[in-house]
Amino acid sequence: MDYSKDVGEIRNQVLLVATSTVARVYQLKGLKVGKLICNLNASETIIEHHNEGRRDNFLQKMSTPGNFLDPHQEAKQINRVNFSKVIAEKMLTLYQNQAIHSLTIISDSKMLGDLRLSLNKELLSLVHTEIVENLSHFDTHAIEEHLTAFHKCKQN
Repeated sequence: MDYSKDVGEIRNQVLLVATSTVARVYQLKGLKVGKLICNLNASETIIEHHNEGRRDNFLQKMSTPGNFLDPHQEAKQINRVNFSKVIAEKMLTLYQNQAIHSLTIISDSKMLGDLRLSLNKELLSLVHTEIVENLSHFDTHAIEEHLTAFHKCKQN
């Protein structure tokens, strides 16, 4: 990331705050969080999937140790990947309808990795800052404080 850019000079900045369950997109003016553009909830966008499990033969399931395979973890991962694709589609729509010049992403590490894989190249080139932190439950004032502290830390 190029932290040498002055975020105050970039027009049409967008802030994406995302986790595996919610995503919010805000206008960003410098380090000030503006109005909410979009609010996505994973429970409204989850794609149905079925986990069959492994089989020894046609009739019997293969036995595996209980701690070896966590089927809930796999479902969480599938849901997170699917939700990141929904977020990427929404961000692409916003990019095509509005002239976005800069994108700041605040997300936990797993979701950030999935977003990097899901966003198209044009949007990835607009990413100005990535902050690996879960701020989904914070209000806009607290998010602004984190952004300011992050940029002060990067300038030093």
